[in-house]
Amino acid sequence: MTELCIYISKIELLESLGETLEIIQKPEGDKYAMLSLNEKVNQLSLNKLSVFFKQKFGRDYRAGFTRIYFGNETCDRLIPDRKTIEKAYQIISEKGYEMTYVTPYTGPEGLTKIEENLSFLNEKENVEVVFNDWGVLQLLDKKYTKLEPVMGRLMVKVKRDPRFSKSGYSVHNHALDRTDKIAKRQEETVINSSLDIKEYRELLQSKRVDRVGMEMVPYDEDVIKKQFRKNKWEFPVDIYWPWTYVTSGRNCQIAAYTQPAGKIHPAGKNCYLQCQQYEFSFNSDKEMLDSVQRGNAIWMDTTELFERYIKYDFDRLIYQPYIPV
Repeated sequence: MTELCIYISKIELLESLGETLEIIQKPEGDKYAMLSLNEKVNQLSLNKLSVFFKQKFGRDYRAGFTRIYFGNETCDRLIPDRKTIEKAYQIISEKGYEMTYVTPYTGPEGLTKIEENLSFLNEKENVEVVFNDWGVLQLLDKKYTKLEPVMGRLMVKVKRDPRFSKSGYSVHNHALDRTDKIAKRQEETVINSSLDIKEYRELLQSKRVDRVGMEMVPYDEDVIKKQFRKNKWEFPVDIYWPWTYVTSGRNCQIAAYTQPAGKIHPAGKNCYLQCQQYEFSFNSDKEMLDSVQRGNAIWMDTTELFERYIKYDFDRLIYQPYIPV
């Protein structure tokens, strides 16, 4: 049976976990239109979880959670301080869950903040750390050896594109002799990841890594079946849902947009957590999954892919009630 976990990025959502996971009556008409995409996805995904657990196990979905992921993957400005980590660990333990601390890619300043948190968590039992930065893995491998390293989804290099969802891909066959061969190469390019490289897997195993994170990507059924065939990567796989990471960068366009003209690439001092207040939405000339930018990262809503993926062989479902920013 797939283990069910929750990914929370804010201490406030952790403190009010019951409300975060509560299904509310769907508002009608204009009231529903006023909800953000984040709020709409929260309710739709919770309803999907509720139906699945009732049909599959005959019980409430909230009884299935065993572990809480807490932290941030994409921005070192959002790394929780040690006091917040101590509080998060206390809340998680009191609620009877295990803890997984999630960390982003970062520079020296952020690495110092992360290490303060690792030094606290290293004294606890059964704590995992998701790393999305080789420096964090080095700390876990050499210094904080009680903590269990888990490779974050940002470290798995795979094609992510919301436009895969409905339009698919095609081969322009003008003056081509072997269009079937081209189509096969296209599919291999789409589904292959860094985990397909044997030496990469061996490097991870040598650093005590025995679990990796991935996510739902809008492939068709045949591609997903090939990608998740049993023991393909030799690791237990965590699948994040419903928010799939698309891309991110050091510069924050949301922060830049709120600055005076000319400050296209704002420094850290210009950050006042605009990612908590604003978001960009995206349109395309192709049919695609809804996508938004929060802070320095772009996310796509893969709620509708739940039934397509849940039947395949992965170890954990990491449920994200909201975009993890």
